[in-house]
Amino acid sequence: MSGPGSPTMVEVRGSNFAFIIAVCTAEAPISSAYFLADVDAGVLDGSAIFRIVNLENQPATHPVKIEVIQMGLRENDPGIPATIQHESTNMTGLRHRRGTVSLARFAPGAVYHSMFVCMRDEPCLDEGGTAQSGRARVCRVWLRGGRFRPAAADLQ
Repeated sequence: MSGPGSPTMVEVRGSNFAFIIAVCTAEAPISSAYFLADVDAGVLDGSAIFRIVNLENQPATHPVKIEVIQMGLRENDPGIPATIQHESTNMTGLRHRRGTVSLARFAPGAVYHSMFVCMRDEPCLDEGGTAQSGRARVCRVWLRGGRFRPAAADLQ
């Protein structure tokens, strides 16, 4: 896919998996530019999947449960400053659906070279949702054959 309005395709490879991310540059230009700059600079080279969140491994007291796989560089300082303008899901029109890739963040604009893939629809992550204020949805995962089929065994 190429041309005006077409997503930019980025391949992600691990030792036991590969998938293609269709980056929605037209819908989320700021977040996409941040992600693609990381790709172009090699910032994510050698990074890893470091967090798998499912319904069983979240505290029982957590009010909203999500299912995501997070990859990239781990950041443990929630006080990092905002580095980009926040693009909410209301601004972009994009939503957190199964197969969506979003930038991980601690606060609006405070992103840190990490992303997560939604393993199911997560409307709670959209603007006005119960978990966050519209995280910046950047792109969509496309697996070879055109379907997103999450399987934790494929990631190990």
